[in-house]
Amino acid sequence: MQRGVAASACSTTECTTTPLPPQAQPMAAEAAMDGKKGKKKGGLRTMPFIFANEVAEKLAVVGFSTNMLTYLTQQMHMPLAKAATTLTNFGGTSAMTPLIGAYLADACIGRFWTIAGASVVYQFVRTRHTHTLVSHVDDGTTHMKQS
Repeated sequence: MQRGVAASACSTTECTTTPLPPQAQPMAAEAAMDGKKGKKKGGLRTMPFIFANEVAEKLAVVGFSTNMLTYLTQQMHMPLAKAATTLTNFGGTSAMTPLIGAYLADACIGRFWTIAGASVVYQFVRTRHTHTLVSHVDDGTTHMKQS
């Protein structure tokens, strides 16, 4: 039987075949149409890249946390316990936002509007943060007051 063709209805005098709809044809036919016959994607070939990316991300997070803790305690004069709590809250928030974004993209508003909305929020917060820093530098109040 030919690939992509349904079972034939044969009689003694004639034989006809009915082609399958495109959705029912195997994915191997799509790979052959791309010109990449027998080329397998993913698997063990991509594992070192994924592993290296995860290692680099973890190193960046540890470096950021260490530097931010030093900054909050020495430059901003924040108590150590409050600085550690702030970093824990930041880490938890940064771990949750991709999950929230994934839910919004998959279940509610789609990828484009999720990315567009997150970009608008990012730009708003970044602009507000920059404006706040500039106004503090102008006022000379760059250090937090201890409570």
